[in-house]
Amino acid sequence: MYKQRDLEMSLLEALDNRKITIILGARQTGKTSLLKRLKEIISHKGLFIDLDIYENRGIFSSYTELMNYLEFNGYDEKERFVLFLDEFHTVKGIARILKNLYDNHPYVKIFATGSSSLEIVSHLKESLAGRKTIYHLYPLSFEEFVFFKDEELGAGFKKTPSQSLPERIRSQLNYLVREFCVFGGYPEVVLSPSEDGKKKILRDIFDLFVKKDLLEFLNIRNPEAALNILRYLATNIGRLLNYSDLCSINHVDINTLKRYLTILTETYVIKLISPFYTNKNKEVVKSPKAYFNDPGARNYFIRDFSGFELRADNGFLIENFLLCQFIKKAGYLTQIKFWRDKNGREIDFIIEREGELTAYEAKYKKIIKRQDFASLLYFKDTYKNARINIVNETRPKQDIEDLSYLAYYEI
Repeated sequence: MYKQRDLEMSLLEALDNRKITIILGARQTGKTSLLKRLKEIISHKGLFIDLDIYENRGIFSSYTELMNYLEFNGYDEKERFVLFLDEFHTVKGIARILKNLYDNHPYVKIFATGSSSLEIVSHLKESLAGRKTIYHLYPLSFEEFVFFKDEELGAGFKKTPSQSLPERIRSQLNYLVREFCVFGGYPEVVLSPSEDGKKKILRDIFDLFVKKDLLEFLNIRNPEAALNILRYLATNIGRLLNYSDLCSINHVDINTLKRYLTILTETYVIKLISPFYTNKNKEVVKSPKAYFNDPGARNYFIRDFSGFELRADNGFLIENFLLCQFIKKAGYLTQIKFWRDKNGREIDFIIEREGELTAYEAKYKKIIKRQDFASLLYFKDTYKNARINIVNETRPKQDIEDLSYLAYYEI
């Protein structure tokens, strides 16, 4: 059963824009379901082509072959026609054919999905310059997650600020945060009624990722090293990366390591965030941190789906939860970084948007004390115009001037 994604409305608005609309995201995030939904509700003549099916790729062997196929399936150059292409990145040379279609047939609108931005973007920059708009579909945001679990609760949550919600509703949401932190937001995982079912779906997703993306499409020569790097990142989530350790443990050189990190980023598995700094003498300027675009993926790679309250890493899971929300809600002008100075003061996330700074420190504590604010207050003293926030389930026991409070699901 289809459940509406937040991106749906933006894609419908894109129907009136001639540019090719490209939806990129990891496998199993719902791109195919979303594309089929668009096909269902858009009234114009159209055609859905699944290019993950090998036989269908011959349709794009040439521009002439494609036009013959479209005309056979009802295309008339005087009428609006919508072409829906699923997994279009599997066809070599397709960008050139889409360029010809775009340039010569103004009544054709194209929606296309792809699972990896690595090869796609590099080819599209030249072939489709000025002819495309790219959207990203991630696993569910927390708001979408709540809606998938309980449509009534989700609809109310979207309309009402968290601070105004009754305590009963806040408790429900906090319970759902814990589930989200363990099993994540892949749609099929969320809708599975059992924990065993959720685990199996995650295993299937990432078995396919290894076979299709790492081995077949990207042709990684040493997939075991790539998987070991993933496991290392999952174990050390939210910590400064040590490139020397990563190279030594996995027996790869620095160029191979950086290539694998790029691949894992561009296939939407991990997110690397860089340090924010203005003073190289006082602040960390080089080492990034790694998080996962979905907490269920992270827990899959460390093979740990134990309950949230039983875990020693639940503080890092809350950090990753927060990062997932930022990724899914950030506009293109937003930069997500972390801050650390050379005296060890550290803040989890610095959001930089249009020259404005907002700092977020994630905690998972029953009692928040003044010392938990120390880095935030120091940052505020250093960057006078910055806004600072502590993110936790319970309110701090004392008010601190200039410190905003957020319930940790209110991002």
